[in-house]
Amino acid sequence: MDIALAIVHQRVLAMIYTERGDDVRVISFRPASREERERYEQDQK
Repeated sequence: MDIALAIVHQRVLAMIYTERGDDVRVISFRPASREERERYEQDQK
């Protein structure tokens, strides 16, 4: 299981997903937590 963070409409969202062969299965797509937002901002520097 992995997590991807992205900005959509000026909000940081978290997508939790897993890869199964050539397919990607989305488990959760939600607003990012404070810690996830901070991690995203650090990675953008």
